[in-house]
Amino acid sequence: MSNASKFAVEIREFAPITVAFVRHIGPYIECEAAFNELFDWATKERLQMKDGLVLGIPHDDPEVTPPEELRYDACMEIPQSVTVSGNIKKQNIAGGRYACCILKGSYQQLMEVYRTLYHEWLPASGEEPRHAPPIEIYYNSPHDTPEEELLTEVRVPLV
Repeated sequence: MSNASKFAVEIREFAPITVAFVRHIGPYIECEAAFNELFDWATKERLQMKDGLVLGIPHDDPEVTPPEELRYDACMEIPQSVTVSGNIKKQNIAGGRYACCILKGSYQQLMEVYRTLYHEWLPASGEEPRHAPPIEIYYNSPHDTPEEELLTEVRVPLV
């Protein structure tokens, strides 16, 4: 049976968003320190995290790139007017069409979602990916949510 039935894919349109981020280089599984640094900064800046999205941008395919070279941006949505400095950077994530898939459960299953999107759904869909990394939206936190209840939306930018 195909994974495509396990992970429903939907094409949706999104507005651009501005994020503050901390770049992590190394295995994706070790990106928590980047989020901690980002959230510490947000707390000092008195930014309300509940008002915006918390997301990640994995830049590299872990099946091709060595673990120590993987790039990942730990991000949180911020107002355009917020000033950043030091390790905290700012970037705009383009709006447009995205292929979206919701994962309920462990982050360990994310590779299965990516395989479904890139190796099964995209070739069969007639859609083309944009030259931009995918985005992971984290709707809850592993700190106060059981692993099996974690909700992550993977968005693949489309042309």
